[in-house]
Amino acid sequence: MPNGKPGDDWYTDTIAHGLATFSPSTDRLVHDIAKASGEVRHQPLGSLVDRHLDSIGYEELASRRTTVGMEYRNLNRAELDLLEGDLHLLRAGLKHS
Repeated sequence: MPNGKPGDDWYTDTIAHGLATFSPSTDRLVHDIAKASGEVRHQPLGSLVDRHLDSIGYEELASRRTTVGMEYRNLNRAELDLLEGDLHLLRAGLKHS
C-alpha cells in the first residue's frame, strides 16, 4: 500500500499510484530509474526532479492545480526536454554502475 494519497508527491503519484504525472516519456524514465536503482525512493532521482520543478516555479503550478497530478502536465515541451535530458544521464549512470 503506497504512503500518502494521490496528489501528495510527484514520486508516489508516478511510482506507487501509477498516475500519468509528467508526460508518457518522462514517466517512463522515472519508472526505469526507480526500477534500476532498486531503492524505495532513489535520492538522486528525487533531488534531480525537485531541482527542475523548483527552477520552473513549481509552487505556482501547484497553486493552479485542478486535478491530481495535473500541475506537472502544464510543463511545456522545453521544460520536459531539459528534465528528460537529465533523467537520461541519471539512468545511464545507473546502468553502468
